[in-house]
Amino acid sequence: MRIPKALTLVVIVMFHSFALASSGGEHGEAHGIPWALIGQQVFNLLIVIGGLSFLLRKKVTQHFAERKVQYSQLIQKAEEAKVAAEKSKREITERLQQLESTADSSLQNAKSEAEELKRKIVEEAKTLSQRLEDDAKRTAEYEIQRAKIQLRKDLLEQSLIVARENLEKQVGTAEQNRLNSEFVQKVQVVQ
Repeated sequence: MRIPKALTLVVIVMFHSFALASSGGEHGEAHGIPWALIGQQVFNLLIVIGGLSFLLRKKVTQHFAERKVQYSQLIQKAEEAKVAAEKSKREITERLQQLESTADSSLQNAKSEAEELKRKIVEEAKTLSQRLEDDAKRTAEYEIQRAKIQLRKDLLEQSLIVARENLEKQVGTAEQNRLNSEFVQKVQVVQ
């Protein structure tokens, strides 16, 4: 409804201007400042401005209020972004300083850990080497003892065979059986 009213007001003002502009077409007047004509035009201009301001007052006010709110929101968002960026910059700077300050200590820690690991590996290698050497000695001693026992056993068996052959040649069967049983008893006592 307001648009037709505004349109009606504009049309009335415009026709009024046309009517005033059509008058004064004579050439016989004195040449001077036409105050009457200027006054009419100023009056018409004031009516147009007044009518437009009356009709558009709410929309213009609303438009500028919305723009003010938009600018306020944009300023608030910009401030929040600025605060967030400054906070992020501060955190990054602190983290960088912390990393720079701990870089040397981290390097020293890594070197000391590497030295400690190297020392442990060498120590374990020495321990393992000693254990292998001790195991080899025990194995060698065991094998030597086993070989000695086997040699004694073989010598004993060979001695028995030779003694038996000699006895068979020199002694009779009855005495040979008696000597064999005595020998077996003595051998069992020795073992």
